[in-house]
Amino acid sequence: MDDVPYKPAICDSHMHLDILEQRHPAAIKRLVAARCLCISWAWGQQISNRDDLVAYLDWQAEKVRELRQKGLFCFYLTGVHPRNICPDLDPKILPQILLPRLDDPLCLGLGEIGLETGLGSEKNVLASQLDLAREVFNRNKVIGIHTPRMNKEAVARTLLDFLDRYVLDRKRVVIDHVTTRIAGEVLNRGYFAGVSLCPGKTSPIELLTLCRDQWESLGRILVNTDCGNEFFDDLLRLPASDLLPPQTLGRVSLGNALTFYGI
Repeated sequence: MDDVPYKPAICDSHMHLDILEQRHPAAIKRLVAARCLCISWAWGQQISNRDDLVAYLDWQAEKVRELRQKGLFCFYLTGVHPRNICPDLDPKILPQILLPRLDDPLCLGLGEIGLETGLGSEKNVLASQLDLAREVFNRNKVIGIHTPRMNKEAVARTLLDFLDRYVLDRKRVVIDHVTTRIAGEVLNRGYFAGVSLCPGKTSPIELLTLCRDQWESLGRILVNTDCGNEFFDDLLRLPASDLLPPQTLGRVSLGNALTFYGI
């Protein structure tokens, strides 16, 4: 498909295609039919040691290549999710693991990195990955950052303060899974804000509220589903709804993502 011009109708800016294809293979056909551009972030399951992590990252990249051959327009982010930090992972070796992957044209940057609890080794692993920011930006790539479901506001503030220690091109950093409670602070600091439109995270009405409240920063809001273990079609159904004005809908469901990822 790489030789054929492709015009996506919508973009799921954060999902887990490797897991989705295993759990819900029929969903891939729906994504292709909907002309959905998919960005697959790194999050492995059953990661118990460093070898598992490396094998997973290799598999993630290969899965994206396979899905492109099946007609799905997709890319990926590589990185160590805070829930993938294993006991034998030395943060000092992360450049060795991650930098070669950043040279892959299908890899658009680092992600999903961030904090889950803000405790233990999470900050050390996050710091090691943020130390690669210059390498990421010099390659015209981006950074995708995770915020947790539990204790979201407190951990998000810890995360944002932690990011302040680094010289980052904030227009190439997205803080994801934001809610109406933290979107303002994320956007006011100059980052992109990812909104996961799916059960248990952000509802359509909450998305509407967020877009209205953050109207001046609308160009930095990205909508996604974060689907993987479960398939959520909330984003696929969004274009047919009257939830948002067409121009607003086009920006948050496609245009902003194309700008952010440089596609």
